[in-house]
Amino acid sequence: LHAFYEWSYVILPVQKAYLLPETYRLLEIFQRPLEALSFAFLLQFGISVIGLCRPTRWLRYAPAITLVFWLLIYFYSIPPVDKEFKPISDLADLWARYLLCFPGACLTAYGLILQTRQVKEMGVHQIERHLRMAALSFLLYAVVAGLLVPPASFFPASGLNRRLLSMYFGVPSPVIRAIAGILIAYFMIRSLEVFRVEMRRRLDEASRAWALAQER
Repeated sequence: LHAFYEWSYVILPVQKAYLLPETYRLLEIFQRPLEALSFAFLLQFGISVIGLCRPTRWLRYAPAITLVFWLLIYFYSIPPVDKEFKPISDLADLWARYLLCFPGACLTAYGLILQTRQVKEMGVHQIERHLRMAALSFLLYAVVAGLLVPPASFFPASGLNRRLLSMYFGVPSPVIRAIAGILIAYFMIRSLEVFRVEMRRRLDEASRAWALAQER
C-alpha cells in the first residue's frame, strides 16, 4: 500500500494533463487515506510482533481507532472545490506521520529487538544480527518518515521538519526514506532465514524421536 502511495507522487503529476480537474482532485483526496492506511498497517504489524513476546491487549485496537479518528477529521476538513486543497493535504500528511508512522516504526523496532532474544536462544547469531539491523533501520525510518514531517506553523513541526536534512546533510528527505526502506527490505528478508532454521530444528527433533521409537 505504501508503495502505491509513493508511486502516486510520480504518476499523478504526469496524468494531470490528461484528466479532468474534478477527477484529478478526487485522486488527490484519496491519496492521503492510502498513506494513512499503509501507516496503520505498519502500526498493526509492530503491535503484532510485540504481542509474540508481550501482552498487547490495550494496544490491539489502537491502529483501527487512530485510523478512523484520522479519517473522520480528514474528510470533514476537505475544502470546497473553489479553495486550495494542498494546505489540508499537507496537514493530513503531517498528522498521519505523527499518529501512525512514527509509533508504528518505533513499536516494530521494539518488537524485532524482543525477537532477537528468542533467536539468540536458538543459537542463530547471524539472524540475530539481521534482526537488530532491521530494528535500527525501522528506527531510522521512524525519524526520517515519522518525525521529520513537512514544515508547519506549530511545534514541533516548526523546527523539527524535513528542512533539517537538506540544511545539515544536503540530502532530500525522500532519498533518506528510500535508503531506510532498502535497509528494511534487505534485513527483513535475510531475517526470514529463521523459518528455515526452525524447520530444520523440528525435522532433527522428529528424526531423533523416530530413531528412539525404533530402538524401543
